[in-house]
Amino acid sequence: MAQPQDAGAYYGDLLDSDKKPSRVMVALLTGIAKYIVKNLGDKDTKCLTPPKLAAFYKAVGGNYDCKSHLP
Repeated sequence: MAQPQDAGAYYGDLLDSDKKPSRVMVALLTGIAKYIVKNLGDKDTKCLTPPKLAAFYKAVGGNYDCKSHLP
């Protein structure tokens, strides 16, 4: 099993000094998006869709529909 690492040391700064995303951040988010498209929801849909994002949020313990539960 991989050893836990300090995320800051591993990824570095995710924003450049001018507040734009770094190359590492772009690569990280692109990788996450590709994983979602390939592995979650309708496998025939080759783009990010609300149902695919909802499946991702649910898989990582989030709640995509949280606004629907507000009083």
